[in-house]
Amino acid sequence: MKLNLTNPGHIKIGLLSEGVSFDQNTLKGIGSLYMEKTYHFGNSDIGLSGKVGLPPVLLIPPTKDVEETAVGVHYRADSPWKVKIGKDAQKFLFYKKEKCTQIDYLKRPQFYGKKLENGKNCEDIFDFFTKYALGIFIYGGCLFWEKGMPCKFCSLGKTRKTVGKKAVKVITPELAEEAMKLVIKHSKDEVRYLNYCSGTRSDPNTGYKELLKILRIIKKISPKKFVQHLVFHPPIEFEWYDQMKEAGLDTVTVCKEIINRELFNQICPGKSQIYSHEKYFEALNYAVKIFGKGNVYCTLVAGLEPLDEMFDKLEELAEKGIVPSLNIFHPDKGSALRNEKTPTIEYLLDMAHRVNDIFTKHNFMPEIGGFVRNSIDGEVYRGYFD
Repeated sequence: MKLNLTNPGHIKIGLLSEGVSFDQNTLKGIGSLYMEKTYHFGNSDIGLSGKVGLPPVLLIPPTKDVEETAVGVHYRADSPWKVKIGKDAQKFLFYKKEKCTQIDYLKRPQFYGKKLENGKNCEDIFDFFTKYALGIFIYGGCLFWEKGMPCKFCSLGKTRKTVGKKAVKVITPELAEEAMKLVIKHSKDEVRYLNYCSGTRSDPNTGYKELLKILRIIKKISPKKFVQHLVFHPPIEFEWYDQMKEAGLDTVTVCKEIINRELFNQICPGKSQIYSHEKYFEALNYAVKIFGKGNVYCTLVAGLEPLDEMFDKLEELAEKGIVPSLNIFHPDKGSALRNEKTPTIEYLLDMAHRVNDIFTKHNFMPEIGGFVRNSIDGEVYRGYFD
């Protein structure tokens, strides 16, 4: 299978496999007119010199009557994909010497730069991680890093000590409420989804109690149109799901990461030893009873295991109403897999067509409306891999 350079879904696969670089003049306005990339989770920019501000997302216009495609930016100095300026200062994406498509960046939201009482900026609490989706990283630490057993693709512990050190580690209900009021005042029309990431605490029950407080506060003060979504490490006591649903949560993602048991044990040693391979599937099965079919997502890191076994299990989960959510692997600075290669274009094209089969058969909707920047689920849903 070859890339179709007129297909936004195919272009996204190329960018997520091979990264992107920029002519310097295409970065004018980053941090003022356009959103700047922040590093709350990890740092996947390789070969970037100096303090160069990058956009977090490239926006590709649609070729169908659907929403535009949002692609996560992973800088690679030697990438065959490059953003250049064309006529009338418009930005275009080139593959080698071939012009593929016009692109744009996310406009910088009006609540960015607004100060909280503690002196932090509002975007240190709520941050647009993709189009229409506002993210809040409630606890910026990780039990598995603290135990010396992080997932090998993850760079959270290292990133939070370097380029992500200004990020707030613990977001209290009071901070979340103050920041959300500023978001609603200045940028509510730009938001469709609220994406909560709970982090993983050494005392998970404390974390879930704080999460519930924040959920209830934000649900009470935010517009009803906001879809409330949670990405998290599942609880040991599944009854927490019932309380999360009662607090206003609409959809939930469980981060299983790897399907194959042996690879899971190898790549996610902390999750394997502290939670276990089997427990994740028990958590998914319970969650779908509470939130309903099509509202529970199983996130995997795509590119670290063979497709056949992975999709056998994903089809089994889909029969139960659990939706696959496949984030494409990218090597992060500070992670154990920092020298690992990204999946090939051929692997990702094959994967996209298999996801399409599952979405079509089960009439699934993608996570966060299909705007997840490192996944092709949205492009599958929009028909780019029919």
